[in-house]
Amino acid sequence: MTPQNRSNLAAAAMRSDASAFASDSRNQSTVAQNNMISFFAPVQRDDQLTDIATEGSLIGRNGIYDVRATNQDDLTVAEMRGFSRAIKGHLFDETDGEETQS
Repeated sequence: MTPQNRSNLAAAAMRSDASAFASDSRNQSTVAQNNMISFFAPVQRDDQLTDIATEGSLIGRNGIYDVRATNQDDLTVAEMRGFSRAIKGHLFDETDGEETQS
């Protein structure tokens, strides 16, 4: 695997994490269904990447989340659309902030 491929793979992992954080923001356990990533510019080893995740749609138990990745020059290097499905359980007890294993 080339260094460039490793950098793009790391960038893809960041997109996936940002989508997971966004889909879990309602304290509802969710699982990923699918995602699509488009790379627009190569990511260099010393780039500082910023991901912004937004909820595009939430209908019933299905959610769509969009993630945009920019580098330190505010250049969009990748975008991802992730699809999630809510499942039974919560991530934490909202009364005391403690994590639960529902």
